[in-house]
Amino acid sequence: MKNWLRLLIIMIPIAIGLVFLIIAQERNRQRERLLLHTMRQKADKHGAAIASVVEDVTADYRKVRAMAAQVSNAVLFVTGEALHEEKPEIEAADEPAADESEETETPPAAEPSAPPPDADDASMPPGIGMSPAELRRLHERQAKAGRGTPAEKAPAAAAAGTQAVRAGEEETSDDGPAPEPEPTGPPVVLRARDVLAARDTLRVETESLAALQERADKAMQRFTSASRSLAAVKPLEQLEGYARSAARSHEVSTNAFASAQAALGEVLSIKSAKERADREREEQERRQREEAARRAKIKEEAAIAKEIERAVSDAVLAFQFEDALTRLQNTLARLETDGARATLKNLLERYRRVASLHAFLIERINAEPFRWGWGSGTTARDITAADETKITIAGGAVRWNKIPDAQLFRIIEHYLKARTVGATRRAEQWVGAAILAREHGDTGRAAAYGAEAVELLPRLRSDLERLAPIKQ
Repeated sequence: MKNWLRLLIIMIPIAIGLVFLIIAQERNRQRERLLLHTMRQKADKHGAAIASVVEDVTADYRKVRAMAAQVSNAVLFVTGEALHEEKPEIEAADEPAADESEETETPPAAEPSAPPPDADDASMPPGIGMSPAELRRLHERQAKAGRGTPAEKAPAAAAAGTQAVRAGEEETSDDGPAPEPEPTGPPVVLRARDVLAARDTLRVETESLAALQERADKAMQRFTSASRSLAAVKPLEQLEGYARSAARSHEVSTNAFASAQAALGEVLSIKSAKERADREREEQERRQREEAARRAKIKEEAAIAKEIERAVSDAVLAFQFEDALTRLQNTLARLETDGARATLKNLLERYRRVASLHAFLIERINAEPFRWGWGSGTTARDITAADETKITIAGGAVRWNKIPDAQLFRIIEHYLKARTVGATRRAEQWVGAAILAREHGDTGRAAAYGAEAVELLPRLRSDLERLAPIKQ
C-alpha cells in the first residue's frame, strides 16, 4: 500500500508535467498555424500583385505595338518614306546557376539567415525597371563585352579588372556615360521613334516579367510545400522581392506607355495637318483646273459667238431673217457660259427687231404704196407692193437685198415719219432702223434713228445702248 502511495505521489507530478507539455505543444502548433496563415496571405497578396502587373504590362505592350503600326503608316504618309527603326536589341543575360539552390527546401533544423530585402534582385532578369536610355547602355555594354555564360565571363572579367588595376585605370568614369547625340529628322519621325522606343521598353519589360513570373511561381510552390513557417520564410522573402521588382517594372512600363500615347497624339496631329494641307492643295488645284477650264470655255464660246455674229450679220443684210434667227437659237442651245449666252440673246433680240422692221415695211407698203418712192426726178416710180423677198415698183420688182442703201433708208424714213401709225409702234421700229443702219456701217444715220426712237419713247434709250451701241 505504501508502495502504491509512493508511486502515485511520483506519477502525479509527471502527469501534471505531461499535461502542461501537451498544452504548450498545442499552443505552439496553433501559433505555427496562425503564422503560416498570415504568411500565406502575404504570399497570395504578392503573387496577385505580380500577376496583375504582368497582365497590365502585357496589355500595354499589345496596345503600343498597335501604336507603332499607326505611327509607321503615318510617317510613310507624311514623308513618303518608310520609318527606319533604330532599336537596341536587348538580350536577356544567363540566369545565375546559384539560383538552383532555391529549388530545395531549407531543412527545418537549420535556421536560414534572412537575406536583405533587395538581395534577390541580383538574380532578376535584366531590363526589369530600366528606362529606354538605361536599356541602350546595357545593350552597348553587352555588345562590348560579348556574350557568354557566367562561368566563361568570370575569368575574362577578373583578368580585365586586374589589367585595369595594373594600368592605374578606373572601371568607371567620374564624368558618367558620354552624352548621346541629339536625334535629328522631321518632327513626325522623331515622335514616331519615341513610340518605337516605348514599344521596345515594354517588350523588354514584358519578357523580363514573364521570367519573373516563372520565378515567382516556383517560389510560391516552395512556399506552399513548406510545412513549417521557418521553411516558408525564404520563399516569402523571395516573393516580396519579386513583387518589388514587378512594381518597379510596372512604373517604368506605365511611363513608357504614357510617353507612347503622347507621341502618338503628336504624330496623328501632324498626319491630320498633312491630310488637311493635302485636301486644301487638292481643292485649290481642283479650283484652278475648273477656273482654267471655265476660262477656256469662255474663250471658246466667245469665239463661237463672234463667228455666229458675223455669219448671221451677213444673213440679216441679205434679209434672210428666218435663217439667221434659227441659227442663233440653235447655237444658243449649245452654249454653257453666261457671257456667250448673253451675247447670243442680245443678237437674237437685235435681229428680231430688224425682222420686225422688215415685216412693218411690207405691211405699210401694201397698205399705203409709196408714190414716186423709187428713184428721183423724171425717173421716179411708185413702190406699189412688197413681200418677204422683194418690193414691186412700176415696171418691175427689186429684191430687198438689192435695194441701194440710200433708197432703203428713204423707204424706212417715209413710213416711220408718217402719222398713220401710233408713236409707240413707230418708236419701236426706229430702234430696228438704227440697228439696220449700224449693220450697214452708217453710224451717223444709226445715231439719228436712235434719237428719233428716244424722242418718241425715252425708255428705249437702254435698249439702244445695248442693241445698237454707237462708238463716239
